[in-house]
Amino acid sequence: MFKATYLVASSTNHTSIINALKQRLSFVNTKDELDRPISDTIYFGDNEVLAKNYGYNNIGVNSSRVGIIINNLSLQAIGNRTYSSSYSFGENNFLVKDFNTSGYTYNSSVRYIYDARDRLQTVYMLQNQAVTFPLYTYTYDDNGNILTINGNDNTFEYSDGNRISRHNNTHFYYNSIDPFLIEDIEKEDNNGNIIESIHLSYMGHRLTNYQSNDYNISYYYDHTGKRIRKK
Repeated sequence: MFKATYLVASSTNHTSIINALKQRLSFVNTKDELDRPISDTIYFGDNEVLAKNYGYNNIGVNSSRVGIIINNLSLQAIGNRTYSSSYSFGENNFLVKDFNTSGYTYNSSVRYIYDARDRLQTVYMLQNQAVTFPLYTYTYDDNGNILTINGNDNTFEYSDGNRISRHNNTHFYYNSIDPFLIEDIEKEDNNGNIIESIHLSYMGHRLTNYQSNDYNISYYYDHTGKRIRKK
């Protein structure tokens, strides 16, 4: 787990709203020198009613000034009940644990398990550090495409070029000129009977017509390619 670092604030933004009863609601947002949020605070009058602080590690801090949040602490709501979340990362900077404390009778967390090729394999829900049930399980083909999510609940097939050709009972067919544009979609019932057909027409990469069992919609564009009308 990477250690969190808290940076000195470089900018603070204040916003206030006053209602008809002359009550003031204020929002205070503080950012560090990389323009990342450090804290968000809400005041009702002079009373702090909600506070959230953020910590960062140095992974992902680059010229685009992006960091990874690994701690989201001290979220205190009305009623003095405290919430907190923390995030742990593995050797390849993959999220391995999302831990939440709610201030109630149990704490919950989510654990992420990866396979030897660094693909997400299982997501577990834990309560008080005890595994309760898997939220999601994934299987993959040799190209890294997802084959199933939660067994047969969600199944996928792929055509050449790793393009999805089927998701459960829905089949996808692609444009012969541009192989990345879906041209036809067919939905089947559990007996293999087609219950809905959708045809898509394009001008370049702009959708010009959508036809289904219930709709026939045309789209029109101006000379800049901006859509101006549909009927």
